[in-house]
Amino acid sequence: MTVKAKFRCHFIQKADDDSSRTIHMSAVTSGSHENEAWSRLTPGGQIQMHISNPDAFNQFEQGREYFIEIDPVVEEVSIGESIWQLPKNCGIPV
Repeated sequence: MTVKAKFRCHFIQKADDDSSRTIHMSAVTSGSHENEAWSRLTPGGQIQMHISNPDAFNQFEQGREYFIEIDPVVEEVSIGESIWQLPKNCGIPV
């Protein structure tokens, strides 16, 4: 089962040497009918991610909302020399 939640990026903390960012997010609970309906079932939450890949941390903007999907890991797949843990039915042929 997938759990889908909406989070707002409240703060982006830059490393002193500009090599990474820490993204601070909180659950969205108001502002629209969708948000209020969603938050009745999952009324709160926080996510903090430390990201050192510029292509990834540049995807986040302070004040913007993001959907987060949470899927259980159910299988490991070898791709080249890497081992990936994939959710069931993720659409990647193995």
